[in-house]
Amino acid sequence: MLTTIFQSLLLLFTLHTFVAPAPPKCSRVKHGVFILDDETSGVTIITRENDIQREENKELGVILEDKVQWLNECTYRLIPYRVIQNNSHIDFSEDLQLEIEILEVHKEYYLQRTTSHISNMSVTKKIFISNEKTKKKYDK
Repeated sequence: MLTTIFQSLLLLFTLHTFVAPAPPKCSRVKHGVFILDDETSGVTIITRENDIQREENKELGVILEDKVQWLNECTYRLIPYRVIQNNSHIDFSEDLQLEIEILEVHKEYYLQRTTSHISNMSVTKKIFISNEKTKKKYDK
């Protein structure tokens, strides 16, 4: 009886291993150039290297830099570092920290969920990974 239970548990564990979705390969998007194409704010070029993320939006005339603090393999926190350019006079709160969870990583894009500790907002966006195809589309 005990052997049958053990065999059943082993089979269940083995099946779960093959059926469970694989975690995203977040290391692919820890560094590099990415593009957020948003209906509201336009195109934002994101450059992430080491512990700095730079965001540049030409339509708004905004360039920001944030400190990147990785919390685990697929989640990081953005901490405001400096506003380099703000032609739109947007009020960027120095207290605003965003937590980003990478949900899926695909060949040409990844999905991320961004949450704010201030407003309890949560937004899921598709972020394109910069490559020859996206450069042609977004380089103007």
